[in-house]
Amino acid sequence: MSALPHSTTGWVWLFARANVPARRLSLTGLAALRERIEDVSPRRLAALVLRDPLLTARLFAYAAAHRGPNYVGNLTTVDGMVLTFGMTKVIEALAGAPSLESRLARKPEALEGLFEVLLRARQAARYAAEFAGHRQDREIEEIAVAGLLSDLAEMLLWCEAPEAALEIRRRLHNDHRLRSHAVQQEVLGTALHDVQLAVAQAWRLPGLLVTMMDSHHAENPRVRNVALAVNLARHSANGWDNPALPDDFTAIGALLHLDETRVRQMVEPRQLHAPAA
Repeated sequence: MSALPHSTTGWVWLFARANVPARRLSLTGLAALRERIEDVSPRRLAALVLRDPLLTARLFAYAAAHRGPNYVGNLTTVDGMVLTFGMTKVIEALAGAPSLESRLARKPEALEGLFEVLLRARQAARYAAEFAGHRQDREIEEIAVAGLLSDLAEMLLWCEAPEAALEIRRRLHNDHRLRSHAVQQEVLGTALHDVQLAVAQAWRLPGLLVTMMDSHHAENPRVRNVALAVNLARHSANGWDNPALPDDFTAIGALLHLDETRVRQMVEPRQLHAPAA
């Protein structure tokens, strides 16, 4: 791990230039869509992309790099990017992604850790969309995408520096008194939250998404919406007996103007199975 970066700038340099991988299942799905592209709707392609947080991140990075100089809009949704660039270009851009299963084939523990983060991200996106729908927010898809990408830096860490990710996980597992932020600072020389925002800026992700992923804007209802969804997905990842969950339910209830019983009814049944390796 001595050759790895030890500053925000160093990690951003590494991550911003990464050839972002995708799940093998996603790549197989893209190949199938390409074979019968005339019969496939843009929404179906968008749905496939949104099932894979890393594939979604790859598309946003592609969009930022390839939109024309005269484009003045803000591409904030996967549907919008598919319609702007066309299905053929989007599939070509995404189908070139390496398989994350192949990349981490010799590091099964890291692959397992990455799958856990991907599952949590998908769950956070579902909760974020659910909360936004209850709030009658007009930007539900953007809020869901912000939830999906809220742990992007951690995903990239598992992909690009699995030894560092495993070391952080080992230290937190061995001493539950430690805080994630402090351990990240020791191992990485920075916090993943800071890296995440810097990578988002380097990739020129839409400002709306960056704001919703930034806890410094906690007074914004959309930011709280995303943060509470991410916290709930994290705290419920290993079951519903986590001692942090009652506080989550209280905070969600305050945002949505619901009592704790109704919040539990809303969220507890919505669990996903882990992605197949």
